[in-house]
Amino acid sequence: MQKPLTQSEFIVQCWTELEAVSAGAEELKRISQALQKRFGTGAAGPAAIARVLADEGVPLRHPEILDSDASWREEQNVPVLPQTFETIDDAVILMGNIRKPAALSLQNELELIAKSPTANGKTRAIASEVANWLRIWLQNPAIFEDWLELRRNSPEFLQRFGS
Repeated sequence: MQKPLTQSEFIVQCWTELEAVSAGAEELKRISQALQKRFGTGAAGPAAIARVLADEGVPLRHPEILDSDASWREEQNVPVLPQTFETIDDAVILMGNIRKPAALSLQNELELIAKSPTANGKTRAIASEVANWLRIWLQNPAIFEDWLELRRNSPEFLQRFGS
C-alpha cells in the first residue's frame, strides 16, 4: 500500500502535470483548486504553494504571486504573516488575532515553512513552534491562554527562544 502524498508532494506533482515554464497566478490557482479538492479547508494557500515550488527551483512570477496570495487571504480571512518572524512575541500577537476558519490553513503554511530548506533556522524554529500552538488552539481554544503561559515558561521553550 502506497503512502498518501503530503501537501508538498501533491503540489510538486500538480506542478509537473501543468508542464509550465514558470509559476504565476494561473498556475497557483490551478494547483490551489486541486489542493482544495484533495485536502479540503486545510489546503495550503498561494504563498505556501509558491514556497514549495521555489524550493523545487521553479521560477516564480513574484508580482502575480503576491497579488494572488493577498486576494486569497482576503477571501479566506487569513491574517497576513510577517515576512520573517523576528521574535516569538510576533507569534503571540498573531495568535491573539487568529480565527478558527483560518487557523488550520495557517498551521499548514507554518508547517511548510518549518520544513523549508530556504528559510533560516530561526524562522523554521518559530514556524514549527507556532504550528504546534495552532494545533493546541484548534483542539481546545478555552485552555490555550493558560497552556501558552505554561509553554512559554517551560525550560525547553526558554532554552530554545529565551524569555
